[in-house]
Amino acid sequence: MLPAGEKKLTTVMLFGDQKAVETAERMIMEAIDNREQKAKNRQKEYEKKREAKRRERMLYHLRHAKVGRGCGSGHDLAGSGSALAGRGWTSAS
Repeated sequence: MLPAGEKKLTTVMLFGDQKAVETAERMIMEAIDNREQKAKNRQKEYEKKREAKRRERMLYHLRHAKVGRGCGSGHDLAGSGSALAGRGWTSAS
């Protein structure tokens, strides 16, 4: 592994006339720039996704705090059995 902050060094030998070498150098530099830009974009997307998850989690907790029930409680299903029994429903029908 490389020490922190140090980049790998790769030696490339280019053969051809001056125009071909300049074109190859330009293409290599573009590829390096694209790679760095992709890494920055991935980091931004990761940050966005993490922030969205945080917001969703906060909204979930706020929703449940407003209703007065704890998170993860089965309040949607609570009482449904007694309501069905009161109407004469059974699990067999």
